[in-house]
Amino acid sequence: MPYGFFTAQDPVVPEDKRTDNVFFSCGACHTGRVYVKDRIRHLIGAPNTEIESSGYVGLLYGTAKKLIKVDSPDPGKIQVDFDQVSRIAAFLKNRIETDPAWFYGGKTPEERLASAEYAKVQVTRVLGNLEEAVKFLIGLAKTTELMYLAQASNLMHTDKEGQKAPSAFGPTPGRMDAFGTATGLVAVHARRDSYLARLPDDHPFFAGLENLPREERLKKAGERLFNTANEWISHLPGISDIKSLWYSRDHGLANWDANQAAEARVLASGVSSGGDPSKVNVRIHEAMNPFINDLPPSPYPFSVDLDLAAKGKPLFEQQCASACHYSQNKKVYNIGTDMNRAMQITPTARLGLLELIRETCELYVERGGSDWCRPKRGSRAADDEAYFVTPRGEASGYKPDVLHGIWAQAPYLHNGSVPTLWHLLRPAERPVKFIRGNIKYDEEKIGFVWDKAPALDEYSPGDAVHFAEHDTTVHGNSNVGHAYGSEWTDEQAWAVIEYMKTL
Repeated sequence: MPYGFFTAQDPVVPEDKRTDNVFFSCGACHTGRVYVKDRIRHLIGAPNTEIESSGYVGLLYGTAKKLIKVDSPDPGKIQVDFDQVSRIAAFLKNRIETDPAWFYGGKTPEERLASAEYAKVQVTRVLGNLEEAVKFLIGLAKTTELMYLAQASNLMHTDKEGQKAPSAFGPTPGRMDAFGTATGLVAVHARRDSYLARLPDDHPFFAGLENLPREERLKKAGERLFNTANEWISHLPGISDIKSLWYSRDHGLANWDANQAAEARVLASGVSSGGDPSKVNVRIHEAMNPFINDLPPSPYPFSVDLDLAAKGKPLFEQQCASACHYSQNKKVYNIGTDMNRAMQITPTARLGLLELIRETCELYVERGGSDWCRPKRGSRAADDEAYFVTPRGEASGYKPDVLHGIWAQAPYLHNGSVPTLWHLLRPAERPVKFIRGNIKYDEEKIGFVWDKAPALDEYSPGDAVHFAEHDTTVHGNSNVGHAYGSEWTDEQAWAVIEYMKTL
């Protein structure tokens, strides 16, 4: 990132300058919600079907851009609009003087008093370092501009050949173009000498530059990587659903297209989400793998016809579980579904992201952390595979996991293009458009309510409500493929669905 910021975890920052910095935790993406008997139930480890990560990035970008008076590709030439900054400062001062509990809230008088006192300390520190905070926001905006607009929008999110493309900033409730935008990080970090300085002399990024002095080699390699980004970044929008984390021990590889080894899954997600290896909290990731390995699925909260489920069980086990959806299946399959996501990670992007993960681990060890996240397979090539499995090219596809808690993972397929289990087994009935983001449940077809938008009065005051129409004609949103079960009779299909409620 072009600018630094102060965090409570950074020991080198003076106590009087440490401030809270809020960002998504793992639970933001992996905690679902569902209405049960008119009350919201939280599902730890389930996909968050409502989160608008791309919309959040757009909000941060728009906010920071309003603080710029004179924009420029050169960060050193950006001029801050101090009139806007003064208005923000005036708002913060007024609010902390008139209603300090507004910042953190609290239900009881005691909680509100405590939150007010804490807010006073935090706001005072922010106001005392407001210029630095504004610079950090502007730095985020410039990085976002490069990743989402200059690259992703031009390459992956632009209408092509008569096919409409999704917007880089959403709306995409419960979905994200995780690796499409993450590959933009490689171009961003290519401008940072310390990123390339960690690479061995025979790294592919230095091909053709071996005879140059090391300092010049680093500069030339970075310039080449940055300037050729349009050539090595995928041109395909690959927005996909957030996966569940339940009983991750059964998943031999990570992500929809099995592009990461199991030991790297949580750290790689943290690196690609945060974007800066020096600021990833590696310590909290160390405990995450064993936690999600043994995290059980939330049981189906509605009624189950156990007699009907018993009829569906043998059919599911014979034709679904034994064929594909079994523990530690490391194969990938092309079953006619939209292939954008599977083809999205190019060899160069893979190498660049891999090195960000490696740097994160090395920095953690250098700062006194354990070496749990460093692979121990004996060679750099083997270690590379431990972090990040090589793209498969023509052999690309998607991995079929064990279907723990499948009832809560709607909509279905990797891109969330099929609203219910019934529609999954009846391809001819799949709707072209439907609503995503509803947390009321369709107990008949098994999936979240898909044929109407949620009523806002169903939610609590102040609750965030994110829903959007899913259009399967948009590039990357296709609902074709996975025709398994279409040959079953309706009676067989309903029996299998009833059994899948119990998984």
